[in-house]
Amino acid sequence: MSKIQAVFIDRDGTIGGGTEVEYPGELIPYAGVLEAIQRLKQKNEE
Repeated sequence: MSKIQAVFIDRDGTIGGGTEVEYPGELIPYAGVLEAIQRLKQKNEE
């Protein structure tokens, strides 16, 4: 199977929420998002 070339994920309202995010440290990810991104990375390494 070929490796994933790119994954585009919209930040606001897709992987995190709350108020507007101006700086990366302000993003509060939704539950399960970090684990899902990690699974994408792992699948690409297989």
